[in-house]
Amino acid sequence: MRQAHEKIRSATRQVAKTQKNYFDAHVRSCTFTTGQLVWLFRPRPLLRQRYRKLTYHWEGHYRITKFRSDVVVDIQHVKTGRK
Repeated sequence: MRQAHEKIRSATRQVAKTQKNYFDAHVRSCTFTTGQLVWLFRPRPLLRQRYRKLTYHWEGHYRITKFRSDVVVDIQHVKTGRK
């Protein structure tokens, strides 16, 4: 029983490595710069739109103003100036 379990674990590890290699081969990295225009994703709709089926979750245009880290970015709306 233990030998069968060990064979399955090693086969699973090997398949996981293969899948990771396939995934990594097709991944493209995104690089953003200060001043670039981006869209903001808001997964929860506004209160008045909560029960609408076809709610658009993307807002734009926002401009990148500052990078606080590799992940955290300050953005500002182009027309309203809202941060």
